[in-house]
Amino acid sequence: MKSNIFEQITSEIDKFENETIHIADGYDLNTSNLINKITLYINSRFENGQKDSRGRRKFFYNIVLFRRDTTKRLIDIDIKHFRVFGTNTIKQIKAFLCESRFKKWARDSGFGSILNELAEQAATYGSGILKFTGDVIPSVVDIRNLYFDASAENLQKAQFIIEKHLLTPDQLLEKKNDGWKNIDELIDEKDDFIKIYERQGIVPAQWIGKGSGYKKAIFFVAFKKNSDKEGVVLFSQPIEEYQYFDFPLRKQKGRLLGIGDIELLLDLQIRKNSIVNQKASAMEISSKHLFQTTDPNIGGNFLTDYVDGAIIQGQITPVATENRDLNSWVSEENAIDTLADRLAFTYDVVRGESVPATTPATNALIQERQSLSNFALIRQNFGLFLEKIVKNYILPKLLKEFNGEEMTRIIADNFDDLEKADNLFIEEILNDFICKKTIQTGFVPSEKERQQLKEKLNSELKKGGLVRIIKYGKGYFKDFDQDIIVNVSNESIDPMTELINLQSFLSQISNPAVLQDPLLKRFIYKMAERMGISITDIQLIEEGQKMKEQVMPEGATSIPNIPKNMKGVVPSTAVTPTETPISK
Repeated sequence: MKSNIFEQITSEIDKFENETIHIADGYDLNTSNLINKITLYINSRFENGQKDSRGRRKFFYNIVLFRRDTTKRLIDIDIKHFRVFGTNTIKQIKAFLCESRFKKWARDSGFGSILNELAEQAATYGSGILKFTGDVIPSVVDIRNLYFDASAENLQKAQFIIEKHLLTPDQLLEKKNDGWKNIDELIDEKDDFIKIYERQGIVPAQWIGKGSGYKKAIFFVAFKKNSDKEGVVLFSQPIEEYQYFDFPLRKQKGRLLGIGDIELLLDLQIRKNSIVNQKASAMEISSKHLFQTTDPNIGGNFLTDYVDGAIIQGQITPVATENRDLNSWVSEENAIDTLADRLAFTYDVVRGESVPATTPATNALIQERQSLSNFALIRQNFGLFLEKIVKNYILPKLLKEFNGEEMTRIIADNFDDLEKADNLFIEEILNDFICKKTIQTGFVPSEKERQQLKEKLNSELKKGGLVRIIKYGKGYFKDFDQDIIVNVSNESIDPMTELINLQSFLSQISNPAVLQDPLLKRFIYKMAERMGISITDIQLIEEGQKMKEQVMPEGATSIPNIPKNMKGVVPSTAVTPTETPISK
């Protein structure tokens, strides 16, 4: 450890930029150089410039960009994949409302764009990096401005993380509200931007005035001009954990940065560029028509010195400039493209392109399944990473905001989701109705009365169309112990495959006796799970059918009146006497 924070930051940046980490014998990696090379290649730029030694332009034939985009698309996770569950299964209505509020917040706050940007960064550089700075919504860190412990397992276990910020004088002055000091020393009217370094890592406790030993701390510093050992401390404080979280696309032991598509295809990109530029030079040479002769009296240019029908004395022969190895270049280019598809699992059928007519249908199907299974594993890991982030760092803050609300509006995407929601609302209201009546009268509502209440509530709810207005008191989510999962299992199902599954399943349940036999019903449910068909949907249909088949007898007990103007509003239930006594 250096003598002060400025020397420490300088040393760590120098280590990241100039030193290598040892992965294996014969394999040492400089992460800084790799990030710079990836940035150049994704923008179709050469490391040593766009012109060769003769000043001629070099051509960059990019084979990595569209493959990166394919990977980004196949691992992308949308807001719709997030599902919230309550650890207490009795209060699933709270889970539904929490999920609905979370998805609304995600759409309004732009969280979906954050997920898209994170997937693109992971596909490009091998790791996607999120940062929490106190706000509910995280930000995606520009990895080009980051310096870190390159050999750590992940950012949370790194010895240091340094991020470079370029702030305008106005932005810097606004930081006074966040407790930054010594800002006036940095303001210079000549500077458009001021370079600030943020370091999170292990430091001697005395650097932050916290006794002896070592602690995790965050520092914001700026160096003096023309100095790498002196500067100004703008802000510092101890922290419990780092604010950075990384997701590696393909993890490799011995290094923090994951392996993205660009790094995976670096050698193939270099070889492709070499062939393309060699072929361009050869084609330029072959486009010239040159002649030779041993007669010293013949010279000049055929185009300007001779006309049609001219008689030339002496022997003139053409110089062979044609390209005689074009087939070898074409074969090599095809081999490069084939290998690139195999390494990145980005075959034509996965990219959405038409496969060559000579490709057998079986081969195309195998390629598609291999690719989707490969990306399914990556998406699963991505989903697990996002589950942890949302559960531990986003939902707890959102629940505090939700507790300050008294009502919410829910707009469903389809009637199936709305039917599930209505059933949860009806169940919640019915349970509350039963409890209140039982306590006040000592009698449990009869089955007929409960069924009538269900039908009445269901009828009133459906008058609201796809909209529900839910009223609840402040602090409703106070005791809600939540869990969240990212459901990505059915995302890659092909629509045609899903249609075939539905048709097959429909033929199985066309016989009503199948769902009445407990054993057959169990196998039907297992088949539905394997096909990706929701069991809940089947149960809802069964319950609805039972409700239609039941006929209310004459003289049945009436249910509480529900206001007719409550269209789409979840109604509250009144307490009325019942006939069924509590069984003792």
